[in-house]
Amino acid sequence: MKLIALRFQGVGPYKGEYAIDFAALTRSHMFLIDGETGAGKTTLLDCVTFALYGSISGNTEGKSGVGDRNRLRSRFLDGQDVETYVELIFEEGGHYYAVRRTPAYEKPKARGEGMTSKNATGKMMRVADGAEVGFAMLVAQAGEGDATDIGGTANVGGSNGAARYFDFLDEPDHAVAITSRAGEVAVEVERLLGLDRGQFSKTIMLAQGQFAQFLRMSPEDRTDLVKELFGAEEYEAIQNELDARRKRFGSAVDEQRATLEEHVRTARENAQRIMERLESDAAEPDRQQDDSEAASFRTEPTGAEISDTDSEESDAAGVHDEAWRWGLDKSGTLDEPARSETEIVEQLETTLRDVESNARRLLSQTESRVGQADERLAAARRRNEAACGLRESYEDMQDARTRVDELESRRRDIETVRQQVAQARQAAPIVAKHAESAALRAKLDDCLSQIADNADALADFEPKEELRKRHAEAVAAAAGGDAARKALQIADAHARTLAQAKEARECLEAARHKAERCEKAKLEAAAACEALPSSESVEAQLEELAGRLGARGQREAELERAKGVLVHARTAETLAGQVTDAEAEYAAAQQARSSAEADADHAEETLRLAGAARYAEDLVEGAACPVCGSVEHPHPASRPDGALDEKTVKALRKLATERMEDESNAKSKLETLRVKAEAERAQADGADVASAEERMRLARHAMDELDELAERQTALKARQKRIADAVEASAKAGEALTTAIAEREIAAKQAADADSAAKDITAESIAGERGAAERQLKQAHERALEAETLTRRISEREELEQKDVSLKATREALTEQHQTVQRAVARLLEDSDFADYEAAETAALDDAEIMRLESQVDTFGKNRAAADADMSRTRELLTERLDACRRLFAPASGEPLDSRKPSETREPLDSQVPQGALAPQGCRDSLNSQDRKDSRDSQNPQDWNAISRQAAQLLESIDFAALDAAQSAASQSRDDAISAQQTARDLDTNRREIAKRLTKAAETWRTGMADFAPVRTMALLATAGKDSPSAQKVSLVTFAVTERFRDVLDRANELLKDIHGGVYELRLGTHEGRSGGKTGLPIAVFDRRTERSTEPSTLSGGETFFVSLALALALADVIQAENGGISMETLFIDEGFGSLSDEYLDDVMDVLDGIARTRDIGIISHVGQLKERVHARVSVARVSENGESRLTVTA
Repeated sequence: MKLIALRFQGVGPYKGEYAIDFAALTRSHMFLIDGETGAGKTTLLDCVTFALYGSISGNTEGKSGVGDRNRLRSRFLDGQDVETYVELIFEEGGHYYAVRRTPAYEKPKARGEGMTSKNATGKMMRVADGAEVGFAMLVAQAGEGDATDIGGTANVGGSNGAARYFDFLDEPDHAVAITSRAGEVAVEVERLLGLDRGQFSKTIMLAQGQFAQFLRMSPEDRTDLVKELFGAEEYEAIQNELDARRKRFGSAVDEQRATLEEHVRTARENAQRIMERLESDAAEPDRQQDDSEAASFRTEPTGAEISDTDSEESDAAGVHDEAWRWGLDKSGTLDEPARSETEIVEQLETTLRDVESNARRLLSQTESRVGQADERLAAARRRNEAACGLRESYEDMQDARTRVDELESRRRDIETVRQQVAQARQAAPIVAKHAESAALRAKLDDCLSQIADNADALADFEPKEELRKRHAEAVAAAAGGDAARKALQIADAHARTLAQAKEARECLEAARHKAERCEKAKLEAAAACEALPSSESVEAQLEELAGRLGARGQREAELERAKGVLVHARTAETLAGQVTDAEAEYAAAQQARSSAEADADHAEETLRLAGAARYAEDLVEGAACPVCGSVEHPHPASRPDGALDEKTVKALRKLATERMEDESNAKSKLETLRVKAEAERAQADGADVASAEERMRLARHAMDELDELAERQTALKARQKRIADAVEASAKAGEALTTAIAEREIAAKQAADADSAAKDITAESIAGERGAAERQLKQAHERALEAETLTRRISEREELEQKDVSLKATREALTEQHQTVQRAVARLLEDSDFADYEAAETAALDDAEIMRLESQVDTFGKNRAAADADMSRTRELLTERLDACRRLFAPASGEPLDSRKPSETREPLDSQVPQGALAPQGCRDSLNSQDRKDSRDSQNPQDWNAISRQAAQLLESIDFAALDAAQSAASQSRDDAISAQQTARDLDTNRREIAKRLTKAAETWRTGMADFAPVRTMALLATAGKDSPSAQKVSLVTFAVTERFRDVLDRANELLKDIHGGVYELRLGTHEGRSGGKTGLPIAVFDRRTERSTEPSTLSGGETFFVSLALALALADVIQAENGGISMETLFIDEGFGSLSDEYLDDVMDVLDGIARTRDIGIISHVGQLKERVHARVSVARVSENGESRLTVTA
């Protein structure tokens, strides 16, 4: 990315509009932005960053908020409706892009008082394809002629200024819109550049206060930043996903294991119940199974027969232990990892087959038991049902005979009823015709009565002609009511006119009083305005105070800066004392190291001079001499006086080494304190504590003066409001007076008009008019009521005359009908068996009684037929059941009961049979031929008596209580057998369901364990947890980030070779996190002069700057390669050069000159030496101490 031009207005300390032509400014690829502290150098970076991402350069998180608004919107535009905006043009990938943004800020309302909010806006466009050549020519011409843009308005730089780029884009068809939404601009920029806000800030925009942050941060924080810069989220996502899968798979496997153990427990309980039922059925006496079969049952289901030998039983008890057979250990949980998942599942399958075998044996045994119980119950039930059936049939036959005799006794009564019904049928039409004749006579008498009453009513009315004459007279008199109502309306209108005149006079009086009050209020408001000062003088004072208070932000910043300078000055003073102490410690350490080295050198020289004596001390008698080879040592050499042994010499050398380390530590401590002191003095701007305190006092005094001015401003604003209120009140009073006068004139005119209209009208004249009209209206109303009454009487008379004609016609018709019915009654009596009407009336019955009597006759016939049929049916059924009982209850000898001799049979039951029940005594005359036929069919006395006698004898010999007891016992035995069978079926059903669930759970657990194993291994490797199989315990993210970071360090070391003789090299240090694994990216600075590594915190200010710079440049290069090779041709460095010595400054600038061959570098600093090295620059200066800033561009 290469910057082309920047234009902005109303940003930070800049009130007006300014533009910078970066294309011209970067012809030498390096430019300087200089100016005093707080003048607005960093604001230019804010403009670039805000244009691209919508937030300022110091906002490391890229969030747009109140801080952004406060830094962007110029305080010099407070209360003004002037737009704040930033426009940026840049080139990327051979195309040119432009971005325009405005921040959110408060501005005055267009109408009325107060402020309104203006929302942030943003848009992005690209130079159209057809216009790119022309725009590229403009960029190529950059710097030709005047390349300076100054002032507060655009286009000041002439035709070759930065404004020409923006003017070109404003031409038709020169630009193509990409987006016009503020929120989407940053998204498009990130997509285009491949850098988000954080990456841009840390690699392209090295913002003030963050320059050495990357070098000094902790290893863990550095790891997080590198992850963000290099997009290590995908590795972190993989690592997190593996760990999440491990937890998810582990949780699933735990649930599967718990489920399997629960199913195993249920299966064991089911198997135990099956075994208990087998043993219980084997002990039942009616199982009809031999003892050998019962003895063959196993106490534990193993699926194979247990051997009778003690040795085999011992082996089975050892191999098929209860828990082991179900895949469990002694604690009742799955026996893992002692046995594999496959071994446990196969053992469970074997055990389930054993349980299935036992369940089948139990089902077979219970089924056999139920069959035997069914046979015994059927036999007992047949005997009991046969005996009960015989008894029931015997009793039914007795009841049937009794019903036949009862019906026969009622035959004569039923015949009498038949005759009564026939006479009633013959008398019915005679009585009906006689009743019809009586009804017609009654109607005729009623009609004659109505004719007489109607004649009497007509006699009460006047003649018809007289009624009509009176009605016409009343209607004519009622017509005068309309004239009376009109007269009454005129009287009401006169009353309203008189009331309106009175109301108009009252309104006029009220309007006069109101005008007087308004005139008085206007005079009072004018007096109040004269008593207050002029608004112009107050406004002038407020403007003066506003100008003086405009410096509050600057004064507050100066106060905060003074506070910081004082803190740093005091710290520098403390560190100065510590440096003095450290220098003394370092001198002492040097002296101690020198003395220890001299002693060690002297001891080593003495030991060397001792020569053979050192070897003679090690000779052993009988051992070969290392010099001559002799095993005898008659005259060994001796050590000279004062010579030390080798052990003592080594101790002296070790002491010298320790003193050297002490010297190095003292030197490091001294250098660290010097660096800290130098940094604190730099932060204190070189001021001592006294100067800093005086600066603090002056800053606070300036703030106190501004507070007093603010209080005066508040008082003046209150006075200004009172003046405005008084002026407004005076204006309103004048308007009210004008309105009151107009209302008074209108009321006067209305009163005059009302008095003219009410002339000659009085209350007395109105009362006279109203009285005469009301009397006339009353008379008309009375004659109208009389007309209505006469109308009704005329109508009533006409209705009576019509009714008289109708009644006379009805009388003639009823007389004719009555005579006809009387003749019909006489004919019916002649044709009947009755002597006269009274005899017929006596024999007549109503329809309900006739139907009731006929129903009795029909019911009797049906009951007699049913009784005969029932008697025949019961005789046949008794015969059948008697034969069945003879077969079931025959004696053991096999002789039938009916073949025994009379002396051997029992006769007591004969005497219990009713006399009429043995055989019918005779048959009476039947009512009809069907009755006689039914009676003959039911008569067979000898057959009936014989069957009844035999049945009675057999019933006497049967013990019904014993039969019931036998059936109950057989039924109970069968119920027990069915219950046992159902229990066995339930156990088998449960076994199948349990086995199915157990098998499924076992397979699920085995599959889950197989799937979980590789996931667990990979997750532990990726997360570097305590159970990781890797000895190094490096997480996937740390490994990936470390490899990327090695590239950064390699690139930084290439840059450091050209600075200060290449004495420093950055290396990846060692660091161990809290869990024992490597979690951070430590940096060690290797000093080639001492061949030792040190921490970055021990570097001096200048060393920290150029090492940080090399690291930042390396980051930018590697990130560029990581993001698809996007060329970042611009780099901004904000501050830090003030900490460099002249030598370091030259080295750093030489490196930057080399980098500037391939990219543009913008240096933001107030260091004076840089102006000699960098000619292209943007100079920022304040117009006044607290005033706005202006910039000058020199290419």
